[in-house]
Amino acid sequence: MRPIKIEFQAFGPYVGHEVVDFEAISEKGLFLICGKTGMGKTTILDAMTFALYGKSSGHGRDDFEAMRCTNAAFDKTTFVKFEFENNGNFYLFERRLERKRKNLSPAYNLMKKDEEGVWKTLLENAKEKALNDKAIEIIGLEYEQFRQVIVLPQGQFEKLLTSNSDEKEKILTSIFGEEKWQEIAEKLYQEVDERKENLKEIKNRILNSLKEEQCESMGQLRLLIDHKKAELTSLDEESKEADYDNKIKALQDEQVLAKRFNDLHNAEKQLEVLKATEHETKQWEQKVKDSERAEKVRAFIDASDSALEQLDARKEFEKNTRKEAEKAKITAEASALKLEEHLKRENEVEENKALKIQYEGKRDDYEALDKTSEELKAKENEEKQALKIEEAAKKIYDAFAPKIVNLNEEYSKLNEEHSSLLNSYLIGITGELAEQLKDGMPCPVCGSLTHPNKAIKGDNSITRDIVDAKKDEVDQKYDELQRTIEKQSTAKTDLDNKHLIVENKHAEVVSKNAEFNKIKNNLVEGLNSLVELNNKIDELDKSINEFANKKSKLEEKEKKDNISFREAQAKIEPAENETRNAELLYKESLESVEAALKEHGFDSKEEAKELLLDEAAVNELNQKVKEYDTNVKAAKTNFKNLSVELEGKTEPDIESCKSKLEEITNAKDLYIEKRGVINSEIARLTNKKNMLEADDEGIDEKIREAEEDFAFAKRLRGDSGTGLQRYVLGIMFSSVVTAANQMLEMVHGGRYRLYRSDEKAQGSNKRGLELKVFDKNSEDHEGRSVRTLSGGEKFLTSLALSIGMSTIAQKSGIKIEALFIDEGFGSLDEDSIGDAMNVLNSIQEANGIVGIISHVQLLQDRIPTKLRVEEIEKGSHIVQTIG
Repeated sequence: MRPIKIEFQAFGPYVGHEVVDFEAISEKGLFLICGKTGMGKTTILDAMTFALYGKSSGHGRDDFEAMRCTNAAFDKTTFVKFEFENNGNFYLFERRLERKRKNLSPAYNLMKKDEEGVWKTLLENAKEKALNDKAIEIIGLEYEQFRQVIVLPQGQFEKLLTSNSDEKEKILTSIFGEEKWQEIAEKLYQEVDERKENLKEIKNRILNSLKEEQCESMGQLRLLIDHKKAELTSLDEESKEADYDNKIKALQDEQVLAKRFNDLHNAEKQLEVLKATEHETKQWEQKVKDSERAEKVRAFIDASDSALEQLDARKEFEKNTRKEAEKAKITAEASALKLEEHLKRENEVEENKALKIQYEGKRDDYEALDKTSEELKAKENEEKQALKIEEAAKKIYDAFAPKIVNLNEEYSKLNEEHSSLLNSYLIGITGELAEQLKDGMPCPVCGSLTHPNKAIKGDNSITRDIVDAKKDEVDQKYDELQRTIEKQSTAKTDLDNKHLIVENKHAEVVSKNAEFNKIKNNLVEGLNSLVELNNKIDELDKSINEFANKKSKLEEKEKKDNISFREAQAKIEPAENETRNAELLYKESLESVEAALKEHGFDSKEEAKELLLDEAAVNELNQKVKEYDTNVKAAKTNFKNLSVELEGKTEPDIESCKSKLEEITNAKDLYIEKRGVINSEIARLTNKKNMLEADDEGIDEKIREAEEDFAFAKRLRGDSGTGLQRYVLGIMFSSVVTAANQMLEMVHGGRYRLYRSDEKAQGSNKRGLELKVFDKNSEDHEGRSVRTLSGGEKFLTSLALSIGMSTIAQKSGIKIEALFIDEGFGSLDEDSIGDAMNVLNSIQEANGIVGIISHVQLLQDRIPTKLRVEEIEKGSHIVQTIG
């Protein structure tokens, strides 16, 4: 990862837009970030880590909103942009805080240059997590790894050197990402543990399955199966001796014979029943003969009945015809009366026609009235709206008066506080200046190089920063007051303009109202609008049309009813003639019936009708007689055949047969059931035996092997000491220490050398990550704890170890072309700083650029390329110097 440019605005102490051009710095390699304490040197590194990971370089400041500059204007956007190159590709990470109404809204962006050098968006609608994940994916380092190999933060520099083994393991795991070895060991442990538990579960399942059969071993289960087979053989022998099938067949034959005897008894009973119905059959035959005699006079009776029906119908028709004629006469008279009454309204209708013509001539006046009315309402609404706008403008204007009073009071109060602080500061400044004077340093007042009687600083704690801060408050409050006064003046102008608009709108309303009243005087009294006029015209038109339509309908109905009356009157005479003809026909039919009855021996028409049967009834009676004859013949034949079949045989006791058959059948069913149960039990036990034998084969040996593998997996996981991950990290750490020792060759003439110790960490049984330092000037050839190094020695050793870490990280595939070190040089003497510079110059060629944050003057003198953080009004500013 090679930095190209970092930009930020309204971030930390920086109010304005700051740009750091790493491209220009990289030509010199080593550069210094310097400036007063608290001015924002580390913030430059924070901007880089915030752009990538959304966190500061040293933790504790991981809230983007908290990093917003407090002196920034209300609507000024806070942003950080970091442009860098990685593996030939150029990327731009950006995070912003934009003002949306009262709140700050975050926004994120990631861009990449295409082959033509044009920036293209890499993430559409980017979210914070997606941006963080992309930084890890592109650079190949997570946040903590980035801090350990590229940005070495203040206060964290000596962490790797002095941390205990467990802490080193966490740091090295984070940097080298060797969690996979622990994951492999954990996975192996889980697999072996699962296999061991599965085998034990199988063993327990075998034992539990045997206990279910009250067996303690496979041998007992086999004996149980043999016992069940012997029980089955014994049951089969008992069934053979009982001879169930032959006994059942004999009893079934007796049941068949008993049934044949029962059929004989039933045949005898049937003959007796048929004999009892012989008289009824002869009655059926007589009814058929009587019906045939009555059938010979049926036609004469039917003709007489039909003639009577025709006569009754003709009389009823004549009666109805007379009624219809009378009804038609009443209807015709009513229609003539209604038409006469309707025609009495003709004069009223003529008056309505004249009134309609008069109203239609007034339509133009009403149309003008409606248009003018709408225009008047529009003008009145415009006037109301203008009044509302004027009222709102007045409220805005009135609101400024109390604000200006309050701001005046606040400004006066702050001005007094500033004057008081300034006086206090001026009183104590002489003591402050004197406190900073040293022999050989010229006095800013008299220029003397010696200071025998320096002024003594008083107890006053007022500093220049406090006075300037209060002055800033005064200036801000004054600016706010002036802005408010300007806004009040603008509001007054706006109010005057709104009032003029209201007056103009009112004049328009007055003019339009006069026009409206003039038109209104020409209207028909009682009709106030075009709608009412049109409704009245429609009402008159409807009345005229209704009269005409009704007249036409009444005239048509009167004509139709008169025709109906004449037609009904004409039907009476033909109806009378038809009635007389029907009476003659009926008389003739009665004479014919009397002659036919006498001829066939009937006393009356009713007697003949009672004996008449329809064809279906005659057929039914004939069929019954035929069926009776057939049944008698069949019953006699059946009785004779059964008597011959059973002659000489003894009738069995049917109930005794049933009882014995049921007893033997139940005994056979019980045998079959018992045999099925024993057979199923043998099959179940045999199946269980086969399954258990398959599971039991070699189970004890498999459990022993699993126990041995489980013990190995626990050791590999590190349960009893150094595990696989700690072992691999130890090898990686040795490489880091070797690279660090190459750097230490340039420190104090190669006096110190680090080496990794396999001793156990204090309070732990784990080995491999403890550090000791070997000192050539010491007689202690065993080495000593790195915690015994002095402050400067510890810093230089930590620097070498961190550079070693960065070197090994690069060898593991991560391309690093920049290194940033935050503070720590203040603990070094001049010689140690020289050694540190030699180390940094040696790694600059491999790392591209090396940035140092320090306030040490010696470094400022020796490193010409600088990013100097300077104090400006309301914040800080970066001045870039290429040496």
